[in-house]
Amino acid sequence: MGATELTLERVPDFEVRLGVRFEALFATSEQILATGDIYATVNGELYSNDGRVLSTDIEIVIAAYDQLGKMLATGSNFVTAAEFFGFHTFSILVQVPNGHSISRIRIYPKSN
Repeated sequence: MGATELTLERVPDFEVRLGVRFEALFATSEQILATGDIYATVNGELYSNDGRVLSTDIEIVIAAYDQLGKMLATGSNFVTAAEFFGFHTFSILVQVPNGHSISRIRIYPKSN
């Protein structure tokens, strides 16, 4: 089965508060026919609004929801201020429990 593009929901207030922004976001889900497992992948870039540096370490968090608003899975990627220079590319993969389908994905930054 082919991949299906998913709706991404951002939390702009979190991005402003932490001085970062997401760009080039792309989210898909795909079901593995042999097992029935469903996976969601979110790809993108994290930029600092202050140029080349982050003021704090950042955790990029994604959460997958079904049509009823139930959270099915979460995943994250860590970016340290010490290693950041200009932007950070990421790809976050989560597995959703069998029998559920993904309606939307929320993405937000979190300070660590």
